[in-house]
Amino acid sequence: MDRLVFLSDFHPNDESAFITGSHLQVYQIAKLLSEYRESHLLVSTNDQNKVGKVIKEGELFVHYLRNPRYEILKIPIFLKRVLELEPTLVFQRGRSALTVVGFLSKVLLSSTFIWSSNAQEGIDFLKYARFLSRKGKIRAIFGFLLDLLINISLEGADLVVAQNEEQRGKAEERFWWKEIRMCKNLQEIPKKFEKFEKPTVIWVGRLDENKNPKIFIDLAKEFPECEFLMVGYGNEELIRDRPGNLKFFGKLPRKETLKLISSSWVLVNTSNSESEGIPNVILEAMLCGTPVLSLNVRVEGIAYNVFCGDIKVLIERLRNLLSSREKVLNLGENLRREALRVFVEESRECWLRVILGDQKTM
Repeated sequence: MDRLVFLSDFHPNDESAFITGSHLQVYQIAKLLSEYRESHLLVSTNDQNKVGKVIKEGELFVHYLRNPRYEILKIPIFLKRVLELEPTLVFQRGRSALTVVGFLSKVLLSSTFIWSSNAQEGIDFLKYARFLSRKGKIRAIFGFLLDLLINISLEGADLVVAQNEEQRGKAEERFWWKEIRMCKNLQEIPKKFEKFEKPTVIWVGRLDENKNPKIFIDLAKEFPECEFLMVGYGNEELIRDRPGNLKFFGKLPRKETLKLISSSWVLVNTSNSESEGIPNVILEAMLCGTPVLSLNVRVEGIAYNVFCGDIKVLIERLRNLLSSREKVLNLGENLRREALRVFVEESRECWLRVILGDQKTM
């Protein structure tokens, strides 16, 4: 009997989990495949009351495992449960210690190991080497060792999956001997809410340099007559100079975040393209009927171009959208139809083919 195991750092339904990221994609893909095969999702938790528990969400089994202080220590914790489950296939997304777990499952159990890229930098030869510049020899040693183990594991994956053409090209250049597939992010259909009466712009993400939250602060100052909403977590020093028309919510449960996205007129993304694939929040906004403007990230597969490439272009397009609620509603509805086709219907079929191959899905 086929048994699928999906590895993820966190369970996205927990309010303490990160707002977006690879863990959300793994969860959604695992839920989809659980309709066709016995599927298990292994996640970390800091809640000691959940450690060791297994819950069932529909047909999906969710296993809560201890979240250790150092990421490299996830390898023995997750591997122990994988060996107990003896899966025929292991799926993991994003560059982390769990990549090593996926590879070891192939070595020890002859499981098929599928690795999916989350961001362009994940395909690079080194990522955790940046730990070498931090204080603490233990962290530096663990970071360098983890990078080496991940590289070995990536080269041993049976299949590499990219989420856009840029990632696929980068993966084909590095893993020239491997099969590289492309499959866009899979999304659920969020609930739609009425737009706010007043022009409102929203930003969602981590507060760090790669996400460029300071740019959103400057936008709020550029449009003092509009409401600006920010949902995020991290280094709040980056947004301390925020104006009175910007409301910062901090970290919110996903349902509340989606409600704010759906009610807003426009979502703005300011992330660096190298640190992103196609952010979940962009796709969620489209599916909510909320137009998107992105400074650096491109979205393939839809007619509307969210990419601005320059702050002046972004400001001009934002001003145009905020001038008319009707314009926002019409564009949002068109985006919703396209996103449903590409990131729900087509993506669903793509992930079924990638993971199940030519096997029957009934």
